[in-house]
Amino acid sequence: MTIHRPVFGRKQSVAPPGVAPHAVANDAPAKRILPEELWDGPAGGTLREAGLEPDSPTNHRMTQADADARQREEIEWQRGFLVKVNSQLPSGTAVVAYAMLPWDLWIGPFGEMLSVTCGLWPTQKWNTMLLADDQRSSTALDLPEHPGGYPANLIPDLERLLAELREGMDAEMARTKATPTLASNTIEAWEAARVAMIPRIFALSLYVGQMCIGEEAFARHKQMFGDTLGWPGSH
Repeated sequence: MTIHRPVFGRKQSVAPPGVAPHAVANDAPAKRILPEELWDGPAGGTLREAGLEPDSPTNHRMTQADADARQREEIEWQRGFLVKVNSQLPSGTAVVAYAMLPWDLWIGPFGEMLSVTCGLWPTQKWNTMLLADDQRSSTALDLPEHPGGYPANLIPDLERLLAELREGMDAEMARTKATPTLASNTIEAWEAARVAMIPRIFALSLYVGQMCIGEEAFARHKQMFGDTLGWPGSH
């Protein structure tokens, strides 16, 4: 599955023009989330007792068509959100969206983990800063102008941190596959590891945002837009 980077214009397009999106490296050819081998023998019986089937919609991986449709929905939502925010700002000023965890993470080896496993997309509020569209807006709003890029080596550093976050979930899945009889608590342990990973990804996003624009500017942004974006601790 491939997540495509949209082109929003000068500010938002931080990759060189014409760069093709990469295939997700860990997108296994299997169509099922819970692997086919888990449904054989006693494990399959336990799953079916829980009301699950190998071909249940909830056990299907997201297709490329599904991913494209979801991405279009998320992008359209963000566009509408920006129109609403900008309509409430002083005349002649505007903000644009800055993805704290860059789009490149969704077109790399962690794309499936972020979008399919965790249901996260780069245009959602948790990953968005609203930065000044131009110098005039920056001065009037006392916010940094959209930088148009990211610090060097940010992507490999973030991929290393995401790999560490994923270790618990991967360990639970490995234990599940190695268990001859599947008990409900093995699935619950994997689900707990998956759910626990999501707020850590949120926290990582906020850390990157603060690092990219500085503590003082980040505090100003949080004061202005934290409630609007639903960030924790903004009330």
